[in-house]
Amino acid sequence: MPDHAWFPFGGGPRTCLGARFAQVEAALVLATLAQRLRLELPQAEVTPRVGLLLQPVTPLLATVRAR
Repeated sequence: MPDHAWFPFGGGPRTCLGARFAQVEAALVLATLAQRLRLELPQAEVTPRVGLLLQPVTPLLATVRAR
């Protein structure tokens, strides 16, 4: 597999020209959604699984509701 092949926008001298714009746009979209929506999580204890990333053992199911 070539270097930087797994990066979302590539890497090195031929990186995506729109990478910065896409990252700024993603932050704006998430901020807008956070203003308009609310996530409700069940009141259950979460057991973490430690590895390369810290993740819950079972998936967390959330309900999305409008504010």
